[in-house]
Amino acid sequence: MNLAYQYIDRPNSKSGTTYGAYLLFMGTDTVVVPAMGRDIHKLWAYVGNGNMGIGKERLTHFLQLPAFTLNPAQYNSTVTQYVMSKDKPFNMPNVKGKRG
Repeated sequence: MNLAYQYIDRPNSKSGTTYGAYLLFMGTDTVVVPAMGRDIHKLWAYVGNGNMGIGKERLTHFLQLPAFTLNPAQYNSTVTQYVMSKDKPFNMPNVKGKRG
């Protein structure tokens, strides 16, 4: 099972709105977890089903991919093509072995 996460963002709007999200890749599923300013706590809470400690531990099974910035059109296209975390509960995939 391929498990990875990646932070993406885009330049702030003229009004000062900040945009950012984690993409959570789990095999064939990709979920968008909105997290402005690289707020990893949002990702931990999602992966832990509300428990950030469990989420932090579960992420040890995921590969962290490099973060990158997109232009506004690329960012909007990326985050709208995948399901949002508020619309899909997290279910931890079966993981064989543990990275140490």
